[in-house]
Amino acid sequence: MLRHRFVLAVVAIVVVWLAVVTVQIARQPEIGVDSPQQLQRQLATALNARDAGALAEVVGYPVAEVDDFAKAYLARLDEVNASAITVTLLPDPRDPKAAEIRGERASTRPAAGNQGSRVTFSYRVAVGQVDGSWRVEFIPPL
Repeated sequence: MLRHRFVLAVVAIVVVWLAVVTVQIARQPEIGVDSPQQLQRQLATALNARDAGALAEVVGYPVAEVDDFAKAYLARLDEVNASAITVTLLPDPRDPKAAEIRGERASTRPAAGNQGSRVTFSYRVAVGQVDGSWRVEFIPPL
């Protein structure tokens, strides 16, 4: 009788655990936006405004770590005093495979007598569509 109760308790714990995991997976927010144009706007706005929440919504990154990633990414932009950031979708804005991010940052080697010199930067990140949602992936566009 005691063994039967123990088995029932273990089964009940497993069932509850599976239910909790299922509900948590179902409640995870969708990553991405409805269109490439919305992705372009939201990414540019998030980078310029240093909005970690908006950036996390469009970055294909593990859900458990995306908030920390977005905060660290934007902190790096702050460190180099990045500004005037633009996003261009390539090769076709209607069906992009990459986003080119351009902006200005503080120079690491200011010219003599010019302490406020700025330099441009640019880099590309992959763009993808997953389950109808557009997002950026910080992996090389293949």
